[in-house]
Amino acid sequence: MGERAFETHLDINYCKPRALSFVWYTQTVEPRLPMASESLHLSRAAIIEAVINVQVSPLPESAVESFKIISGQVQADYPVQQVLSEMEFTGEVGSQGPKASAKQRSIGIQFRSVDAKQVFQVRLNGFSFHRLAPYGDWLSFRAEASRLWLLYRAAVGPTRTETYSIRYINKIPVPIGQRIERYLRVYPVIPEELPQVMSNYLMRLELQIEGGIWIAHQALLPPEMPGTGFVLLDNELRYSGLGLTDQEVWDRIDSARHEKNRIFLGCITEELKGILS
Repeated sequence: MGERAFETHLDINYCKPRALSFVWYTQTVEPRLPMASESLHLSRAAIIEAVINVQVSPLPESAVESFKIISGQVQADYPVQQVLSEMEFTGEVGSQGPKASAKQRSIGIQFRSVDAKQVFQVRLNGFSFHRLAPYGDWLSFRAEASRLWLLYRAAVGPTRTETYSIRYINKIPVPIGQRIERYLRVYPVIPEELPQVMSNYLMRLELQIEGGIWIAHQALLPPEMPGTGFVLLDNELRYSGLGLTDQEVWDRIDSARHEKNRIFLGCITEELKGILS
């Protein structure tokens, strides 16, 4: 009897996008309105996490040692550090029965500020910078991400960028008992002959945009105060970075900011915009 080999990879201690089940909805009942691309600043912004991510071609495992140089460079601002690991399972099925083994390897380091409001990761497959609430403004967010990226680039040397993305995760307040279309323009549409009261929902959309893809997650979150529920509105804009220089990647990240604003404003109603302003 021949032998078959298989491998399974499991990442641990690694910040990944939140996994959501999803259903598809394409119907809408509100007329399409033009979406603005101007700078956006809301005094009561619903952002709970903002992320800039740059994925590179996989580096050799020896590159993990070079990440330790960054540790000393950011110790004052990011003193909390954690090794990122990947667990690899390997199995074989042969005449003597199944055999399995597991191996853990380091794939990078995560750095966190004392107040846990800023986090960045340096990994064998790329770099990401995360700003948690309260979110300030794009210029300071982008500047810190770029500064830390330069440290990553200096440590690993020349490598090819595969993709880059910006992601904004919002926690939208919605009064319980109100119709969701009062606040959101992208939402599940239920035919009138079916039950209309939602106790929960999960939705994922992948839509083509110029030069990339918009990945949207929506879900109901547990209520935190009487009379008010919350909806997760998670927008990620992902683009190919193949053939681009570092400067071109960051210039396009700046441009993606405006597309991010345009999409967010297109997802919410004027009533919700007034609540957040």
